[in-house]
Amino acid sequence: MRDMSPRAWTLLTLLAVATLLVMTTETLPIGLLPQVARGLGVAEDRVGLLVTGYGAVVVVAAVPLSAVIARFPIRLATLGVLAVLVVSIGVTAASPGLPTAFAARLLGGAAHAVFYSCTFVMATSAVPERLHARAVAVVGAGNAVALALGVPAATAVGASAGWRTPFWIAAVALTATAVAIGVVYRPVAASEARPTAAGHLLRAAVAPPLLRVAATIVLVMTAHFVTYTYVAPLLTGSGIAERAVSLVLLGYGVAGVAGLVVAGRFAQSRLSPLLVASVAITFAALTLLWLLRGSAAGTVAAIILWGTAFGAAPTLWQLTAVRAAPRAASIGPAVVNSAFNVGISAGAWAGGLVLTDLGTGALPLLSMAVLAAAGILLLRRPTSAPPSRHGDEQAEPAPAEAHDRVARATR
Repeated sequence: MRDMSPRAWTLLTLLAVATLLVMTTETLPIGLLPQVARGLGVAEDRVGLLVTGYGAVVVVAAVPLSAVIARFPIRLATLGVLAVLVVSIGVTAASPGLPTAFAARLLGGAAHAVFYSCTFVMATSAVPERLHARAVAVVGAGNAVALALGVPAATAVGASAGWRTPFWIAAVALTATAVAIGVVYRPVAASEARPTAAGHLLRAAVAPPLLRVAATIVLVMTAHFVTYTYVAPLLTGSGIAERAVSLVLLGYGVAGVAGLVVAGRFAQSRLSPLLVASVAITFAALTLLWLLRGSAAGTVAAIILWGTAFGAAPTLWQLTAVRAAPRAASIGPAVVNSAFNVGISAGAWAGGLVLTDLGTGALPLLSMAVLAAAGILLLRRPTSAPPSRHGDEQAEPAPAEAHDRVARATR
């Protein structure tokens, strides 16, 4: 990051912190399910609505709300989305019962639906075009840290100090982060262009390039979550002690950070090969999980390999979506966000059916089959082209033009 200005580096760090907080609170009710159920006076199965309702809003609202919010300057849009998320988290913490908490979570899901559209456009508009991949990777690091550290730490705090405590902490921390983002943000290029028309963004969202990206992401994420959702019983079934499961998942998270670093370093010029490698390595890891399912050491090695490949995936897919619709910079992250959540839900549902009927040993097999379909779709027709250094008219726009396009999307 030596070629980034201190202001840009500070902004990206703040956006990563905001991502960590948002991602942590998104799934936190599941980790504290018994405590939340007792606090709200409902059965444990009903607490799941706080997560499923949140995710459903993200899937449905990501694209249309991103098209609407693109009409506003990126600073105003981002701060507005963060403010709504703060309200959602705070009201959840103060909820006297499930209806209030559910309404607060639906509001948070609507804000989360456009969160990535705002943060990634803000991040890329604050650095030169050659640093876009690194900017996306830094912001995306908040996801990896949330999964590896944020959710476990917040769950531990909620278990010891009450389930409302981590939500209050997140609300205060996100408020401070939002204020700092508003102070620090400066775009690299100014533009007097009109705001991006909602119709233009919606047309880009349903155009073949982005639809192919979305379909591939849904398959990749479905394959991932078929097995990952039920990774705990899979690990214990391979001979790993229950108390050691969290350590294995920590290793998965650390490996994911390593993959994220690789993506941030090389994705700008090697996007397509890295994307194919990510899918191929994930397939190899799932194959090892199936072949070595009776070996604790082999299972741990496969999990670490899997974490490395998947850690790079969000950054790679975000850049792929942006390149698939270069004239609609804010809609790519919305499509990715929606597709990710569809894949998460589909994978968890399908994995549950397989687990019930066939056991943990069959989970990697189903994941491999779905991932193979994703690989065929990925290889059949490229979803992006690497930037050209020789003025190819079909390649990525030149830096100056790319800056103008990002600037237009932020007005």
